[in-house]
Amino acid sequence: MGILGFLLFSIALSSAAVGCWRAIQAWSAGEWSAHGDGHLLWESWAADPGGQRLLQAAVIAVLLWWLSRKISLSWPRRLLEAFAGRRPVALVVVVALAPQIIAPILRPDVADKPKVLLITLDTVRLDYVGWAGFEEFPTTPRLDQLAASGAAFTGTISQSSWTKPATATLLTGLVPNRHLAIGRPASGSNLKLPGRVRTLQEAFASSGWFTAGVSTNPNISSAFGFRQGFMRFGENTTLNAENAIEMAGGFIDRAGSQPWFLYLHLNDAHYPYFPPQEWRGKFGSHEDRPRLTGPTERGFRSGELKWTTDDVDQMRRAWAEEIAYLDETIGAWIEKLLRHHPDLIVVVVSDHGEEFLDHGDIGHGHTLNDELIRVPLQFAWGRDLHFIPGMHNQQLRVMDIAPTLLELCGIEWPKETEPMDGISFASLLTDNAAEDSWSFRPAFSETESPGSPRSGMSGPLRSWRTQEWKWIETDPWSAKSGRGWLYNISGDPNEMLNLSAKLPTRHDQMRRDMRGTGWLEEIVPLLSDRKMDEDTRLELAALGYLDEIDQPAGTMASEAVPWHDCLDF
Repeated sequence: MGILGFLLFSIALSSAAVGCWRAIQAWSAGEWSAHGDGHLLWESWAADPGGQRLLQAAVIAVLLWWLSRKISLSWPRRLLEAFAGRRPVALVVVVALAPQIIAPILRPDVADKPKVLLITLDTVRLDYVGWAGFEEFPTTPRLDQLAASGAAFTGTISQSSWTKPATATLLTGLVPNRHLAIGRPASGSNLKLPGRVRTLQEAFASSGWFTAGVSTNPNISSAFGFRQGFMRFGENTTLNAENAIEMAGGFIDRAGSQPWFLYLHLNDAHYPYFPPQEWRGKFGSHEDRPRLTGPTERGFRSGELKWTTDDVDQMRRAWAEEIAYLDETIGAWIEKLLRHHPDLIVVVVSDHGEEFLDHGDIGHGHTLNDELIRVPLQFAWGRDLHFIPGMHNQQLRVMDIAPTLLELCGIEWPKETEPMDGISFASLLTDNAAEDSWSFRPAFSETESPGSPRSGMSGPLRSWRTQEWKWIETDPWSAKSGRGWLYNISGDPNEMLNLSAKLPTRHDQMRRDMRGTGWLEEIVPLLSDRKMDEDTRLELAALGYLDEIDQPAGTMASEAVPWHDCLDF
């Protein structure tokens, strides 16, 4: 066989050995056999041919061949003689091609099933979206048009006020203290989404869909466990929405005729609020405005930086310009996809909002007020799907989205797998009578942030939101337990008056209802099994996710709503 045989052997061995090992690792970490997803081993292996390592193997093979001819060393010649024969080459080629043959055989037939596009617009709050009533700036004209012909939901509550736990809830249907992807690097624990937690993308992949993901936020990365279940996963924090869409389009082309599930996480609206040139100043932002970054956020919260309300308003305007850029970019893309894929379901949601001095602070993650956990959610669909359009005001939870998509696509959740906390609301899209029989859904949210000197160093928070009331309390297992806020959100939607001291019976009932769900649990620390690389650390620091501010436990800024000490908790 000579050089050709050895070249084939090297390339095939590189693909077979490395791909197989990675697939076995994923199979073990994801406990795929326990979930009935064992055949994903073959899908994962088939999706990992490894173009870069195949090229490296070819270069090494040619180099060894050259050495055997030009240098008087015996080991290259013996190596070639051992592996360049017909039988070794044929064997390793068969092994390398096995997943490409076996995966399609085991794959369920889903030729008549819809395609799904799930988009997260990072850091977009509900009350800055046009279809939800925002009128100061035209932030979302394209999404407004899609909402008018599709379905939009004004009562959607995120289960956390920062990216990692909120997105993990979106992709698992579990509350944060059950999926456990909740920690920040400063804590050193609970950094990753555990492989044993079954994800939405694993459910789609196991049912025959081609799955792909694109993320531009460093929290949503393979380093933190978010790659699991995706046959293709692109992560690059330097991409803007246009670049990310281009990458996503390549994955769609890769799917061919196979139905696909694509997750797209766009970080453009996250600070430092630096929209593309043509969008800068569209809503009155100035080039010389203060820049909100991880370090400047900490400086402002600690009092080292003195920003005026006008400074913060400039940031707010630049942030709104980012939203308008996202609207134009993804709106045009969605419209194009719907024309070419009449069997497509599109979901657009946000992970959390952003505060601009609503309670005396900036940024996100530090509280569970509505400006941070009330998020936009809308559906659009192709002409072959016959869902019911409309505007819905019922309170939903982000954790309800995953089971809804599974029901719309006819995918069963395995009985042997831990059930989702979310409940499908597919009936609102498929049944005209569903509105009349709707049962209100209270929403649970949490954050592991230590708080902020401007909002109060409260430590981790938990909240329970009903149609009229909202209860927020400090983590009962923390050193700062026993503090609470009770808001009548029907009469005080901006959450400015803490009624906990005046209405102890009400806050006791809210607290009992929250505990009755089983969702309020003590967090068991899980140490990370992977050292964070320096690039990821720097990216997280720039976005405010790395360092925490240490402040005395009792500190509360005058701008914040004071807590009520409830020592009987």
